[in-house]
Amino acid sequence: MSATLTAVRASSGHAQILWAVLRKFRLFAILAAPLLLIAGGLALYFGGRDMLVKAMPSFVAFGLIFVWWGAFMALQAQNHPVAARLVPGQLRQLREVALALMLTIALVDGVLMQLVVGHWLAWAILSTAACLLFSILIRWPMLWLTVWIIPSTASTWWKTPTWQTLMAVMQDWHARQPVTQAALAIGLMSVVMWRLFQSGGPSHGGQYQRAAALRQAMKEQAFSGRAANLFPEGRFARLFRGLFCWLRNLWCHHLVRSARPTAASALARAELVGSPSTHWSMVVGTSLVIIAGMAVFFLVGYSLAGDGDRALKGLRSALGGFSFGLMSMLINPVMSAPAALYKRRREQALLMLLPTMPRGEALNRGLARRQMIQFISCLGFGLLIVSGLQFGWRLQGPHASDEMLSMMSVHYATLALPASLILWRDWSKQREPNSAHTALLVMALVGGMVVLGAVMPMLGISAWVMLGVSAALTALVAMIRWRRVVKLPTFWPTGRWG
Repeated sequence: MSATLTAVRASSGHAQILWAVLRKFRLFAILAAPLLLIAGGLALYFGGRDMLVKAMPSFVAFGLIFVWWGAFMALQAQNHPVAARLVPGQLRQLREVALALMLTIALVDGVLMQLVVGHWLAWAILSTAACLLFSILIRWPMLWLTVWIIPSTASTWWKTPTWQTLMAVMQDWHARQPVTQAALAIGLMSVVMWRLFQSGGPSHGGQYQRAAALRQAMKEQAFSGRAANLFPEGRFARLFRGLFCWLRNLWCHHLVRSARPTAASALARAELVGSPSTHWSMVVGTSLVIIAGMAVFFLVGYSLAGDGDRALKGLRSALGGFSFGLMSMLINPVMSAPAALYKRRREQALLMLLPTMPRGEALNRGLARRQMIQFISCLGFGLLIVSGLQFGWRLQGPHASDEMLSMMSVHYATLALPASLILWRDWSKQREPNSAHTALLVMALVGGMVVLGAVMPMLGISAWVMLGVSAALTALVAMIRWRRVVKLPTFWPTGRWG
């Protein structure tokens, strides 16, 4: 055995670590190619060759930051507490691969941005800082809850004397000694990156288990539709479950109290059990909690801000992105409905034994109708919030950039409306869904949203008019498809013939 170990080259550990990282990017390559083609086509159409030459390096540089995101997650997964303590050189090799990847991405980003605006060393520093920020957020996932505070309050602190003085000092230093500044900044961030990888022990073991459980729970919640627990057990977990599941719990108690020996009552209870994570009560309840939290935050920020106009400007900028995030939150669970139903097929088999549970064509009709009503309700709730925000801010004066951000959510709803017909399929033949399918569907919707956002203003067509056209076409296709849906094999249990 010792002879075998000595025969292994010293570089083989680095190669194995790097290969484990590269295996994670097969899906990324599938997604990146069409997005780059769409972005390049839009740049060429609206700005000609000059815009294409400037836009493509920026798109690639921005995409490399997300490459680092996936790479660091793969590296963190290999930082096992037992291997870090017992395998000689494994921790050092992980750190060296991480530094090599981060510095390579920073260098490539700097060169790409040099082609666009110059100052490649400054862009290399910013790229390294972005990589380090993502790494810290992956290392401590709970910090994601506070990330949105920085961009939402940017208009408040961006023009403060302290920040302006700091930026002036850094720019002057970069103008006089760019190499020294880059070496010092990137060197300090490399030291922090080196320390993000742990060397084993009880604390490392506990953190590794929590991170692994959180990654699995987020994967199941996002792509598998399971009602996963994103927080460890304890009072903190009970608090968050009660906070985000409050409407689902209320609806469940209502259904139990008002239960009747009828097919409609049995189907309503079965629907809540058969797909809890995508049920309207869970989606709308979570959205209401987030809306309330955002409202409290903005009210507190507005009351503490000395300059009311600056606070309103920051609030306006934040709400444009918030409207799109809200619409995505309300629509995306429906896209994961195939995985949600497949994961609950055992519960569905038990629910079919209920005495008043409809079967055959009656079950298909009831489920198809309820699925579409839930989707339309969540979509309508989101559009109501978005239109209310737009009406409120129009009273304060027109702002084209904020209007464009809000319209992105309407474009997203326009494309998601016909995509909802994926709910009407032969569920009996549903195979185990792949997370890549859901990701590709969501990315296709986002790409189409960007295309609509760029083309519709040029054609002078309102986003609401396009939404009406999409609704009419969806209704027409739904009427044609309804006759076939009710004659399909019984939907539940899902995947029994897959």
